[in-house]
Amino acid sequence: MSTNGDLVDLKEAPIDSILLVTYEESSSYSTRNAFGDVQVHCTKIPYEDLREILKRRYMLRENSMELFCADGNSHFIVVLQNSLNKIIEKIKEQAKTMTDKGEQSVVGISKEESTSNEGFSLGLGLFATSSEKNITNLWEKGTISNFQYLMYLNTLAGRSYNDLMQYPVYPWVLTDYESEELDLSDPRIYRDFSKPMGALSPQRLESYITRRADYEDPSGDNIESFLYGTPFSSAMIVAAYMVRLEPYSQHFLKLQGGHFDLADRMFNSIGEAWSSASSYNMPDVKELIPEFFYLPDFFTNHNYFKLGRKQNGVPLNDVILPPWAKGDPHEFIRIHREALESEYVSSHLHEWIDLIFGYKQKGKPADEANNVFHPWFYEGNIDIDRITDPIKRNLVIGFIKNYGQMPRQLFKRPHKQRRYMTLPLSPTITHNSTSQQNSIQASAEGESKYDQTNLVFYHDFVNLQPPTQPSKELRGPVGQIVVLDKSILAYETGNIILPPDFNRVLSYSSYDNSLRLFSAEQDKLLAVFEDLQLGKINAVASADGKRIFTAGDSSVIHVWEIKQFSFKGKPSLIKQAILSGHTAPITCLTTSASYALLLSGSEDCSVIMWDLNHLEFIRQLAKHPSPIAAIAINSLTGDIVTSSGQKLFYWTVNGELLVQGNHYLKLGYRISVIITSEYCEWDPHNVILTGSTDGVVRIWCVEFVKVSNFRKKPKKLDHLSLDKPKSRSSTPITELGEEPIISEVIQPSFIPDIDGITQAPSPIPDVPTRERVNALTRDTWERAITERIPRLTLHTSYHRRDNPDPGAITALTISRDYKKLFIGDSNGRVWQWNLPESIGGRTDRWINTKKYDSCLDCKSKFTVTDRKHHCRKCGNIFCSRCSKYSAEIPEMRIFKAVRVCLGCYRLLVNQSGECTTEDPF
Repeated sequence: MSTNGDLVDLKEAPIDSILLVTYEESSSYSTRNAFGDVQVHCTKIPYEDLREILKRRYMLRENSMELFCADGNSHFIVVLQNSLNKIIEKIKEQAKTMTDKGEQSVVGISKEESTSNEGFSLGLGLFATSSEKNITNLWEKGTISNFQYLMYLNTLAGRSYNDLMQYPVYPWVLTDYESEELDLSDPRIYRDFSKPMGALSPQRLESYITRRADYEDPSGDNIESFLYGTPFSSAMIVAAYMVRLEPYSQHFLKLQGGHFDLADRMFNSIGEAWSSASSYNMPDVKELIPEFFYLPDFFTNHNYFKLGRKQNGVPLNDVILPPWAKGDPHEFIRIHREALESEYVSSHLHEWIDLIFGYKQKGKPADEANNVFHPWFYEGNIDIDRITDPIKRNLVIGFIKNYGQMPRQLFKRPHKQRRYMTLPLSPTITHNSTSQQNSIQASAEGESKYDQTNLVFYHDFVNLQPPTQPSKELRGPVGQIVVLDKSILAYETGNIILPPDFNRVLSYSSYDNSLRLFSAEQDKLLAVFEDLQLGKINAVASADGKRIFTAGDSSVIHVWEIKQFSFKGKPSLIKQAILSGHTAPITCLTTSASYALLLSGSEDCSVIMWDLNHLEFIRQLAKHPSPIAAIAINSLTGDIVTSSGQKLFYWTVNGELLVQGNHYLKLGYRISVIITSEYCEWDPHNVILTGSTDGVVRIWCVEFVKVSNFRKKPKKLDHLSLDKPKSRSSTPITELGEEPIISEVIQPSFIPDIDGITQAPSPIPDVPTRERVNALTRDTWERAITERIPRLTLHTSYHRRDNPDPGAITALTISRDYKKLFIGDSNGRVWQWNLPESIGGRTDRWINTKKYDSCLDCKSKFTVTDRKHHCRKCGNIFCSRCSKYSAEIPEMRIFKAVRVCLGCYRLLVNQSGECTTEDPF
């Protein structure tokens, strides 16, 4: 497609692909010729990679389409006015393998769930054949989240990331941008979803109504009166929000004539932006964009743009976040997304949908709801091709480019209200606030409902039931566990179960360094691939089951593609590329299909991120202190966890180190496997699980801790500087029931770069002296990696004398419903830990009394008549003197005093302050 709308004839393209040719004019002002200032870019899209084709509008004309590909990219193509249907039919003839699998579709549902006879004629693919009614039913039943549903509606309504004039629109959710803490159960913090932004302030609405009553069309075209002359979404609004992030900053400069806007009019504070759009600024009725719920990077001025100074002299830099975000863009995104998925928003979101996509968008209902915009924003109100006057035609085109277009109207009747929450979270039992304890006790006493069906294991891990027997036993160490709907697959180390169907196994454990492809169902050898690479293969990974990555002692990554040229023919392995970057043997590989990432860790202490689509280097994470032991990437958030030596490192998908923490393993032991919880990305209690060679599974969470920055009054303000924070000393956990560890905290300003050179801290803003002093002395919030108790040690830990056959942890997997945790060890056993079916009662994690002949505290030996007492909290064995203490254990839902040891008693006293020493036994 060229800039003037021409499209390459499909007859000239190869029959196995779509060929898009785009001509981009050079920025040079020299004389252009056929070979000089015109750059030609060619994009080849194989038909087999197409997932969706949707019809689109461009400049209020039905003359474009959007192609969605398997690699996550999409292409917005504008064609001649009358050729769109012919082009789509031409593609339809060739794209016969258009997917019918929901996980590969943009809409994310299968054809069995779609209702093509009720859908819009939008194009090809599952999204095109899925109706808004079907997707609404999925949302109403809680199958998809609020964010997903809004994205589906935006896509159905013609909104696209490829067109700033029709960018996806999301609602303002909150009104409180001043509090230190946010109570998402308080309905007063949410906006009124039944009103458009212009009607939220009665005073401003009255001004709109008065202006509409006095309106007279100056052009003489009989344009109907309206309330709002600016839209809730436009190219300028999107570019202004994203001005700190490329390429949106360049779009903003083009719209502004090559320079940034006045500093006082730039997007600088979320609270000020809300006040402007909801109350005091007449031309401002803008809503939000999706990035406010998943992309923290656009709040930070990473590119150091000089955005100017406001009239009060304060320079613009990063976006000012509300206090409840704790100064962290990632925390703002998490809380903001949590608010979007809250019960209040879920029950009122249909009112906002009625305004933007529904029956209140046009006509009398829109008038009654004070939701009337300029007529030129709406589809069907103006036809550019019928305007003969060139001046008026240019005026309309400029109007549409600057102010955008309204979404396509999807609903003609009131939208249904949501009946179910998407992912209702269980009461949090790991934080000891009074309100949380009261809610748990009320639940136990039957005073309130406790939804056991939506409980996940990491909200209630203290009550995980240990297994008595392994669920599977293999011949060698467990290498991978995959949980399917009706079965569990487990294979030894040196094998990988290929996604997405998990019906084939690739073995790389042969002594001749060959790869062997097996059928998982029949255990039948399908192919053998030999003479692949030099040296031992240490790791194999695959994101889609077609492209295979192998790495080992050669320090390079070999990229292969499995191809089967005929239905009954043997698969072939074709080399695609070699990725070089490490200087020592590679120890681990992991992939993320959702982020198209490959991560490799090596003995040279480096972790490299690779692009799966283009097989290119992206970045190298900052140097680790020792060889990389394990890597994990969260497929929902993109967060990366790496292990090196005694430390855990927590990174963003863009390579920013957020925090690191000590693991405190005994000498000779190391972390062998890492996984992260991916049940709900906005859950503040998501966990990291690590398995180590000492046979212990540890559970970690990333939390915020308050850090005091009080310092002595400086002698000279001109010499103020920030010192690198020292690590807080912490005592490692030695037994169940002791205090959790709090990791050391690293400020992003002092993160070492790839070369090990410490970066300079961010400069202190040039603000008035009193504010500079306050900024240095006030308390701040910083992330910390904290270990949660208890550790899972039964059957596998080398530190327990009652484990007859301990073994190192080699594999960890979570079930799809997040109610089961599967642990694989070096003895070939798969252990399944389950949540209890009923709430309350003890979980039998006590150690075997036959293995111990003395008290674990005072070390006195038990006589024949002495009774061995278990601590109800940690499960260890004590004599009657050392376990004479008793207390309630709220985290285990035990609300009467039971016997505990001295260590657990002190911990419970510190937590609640109310314990009894009465012996209940």
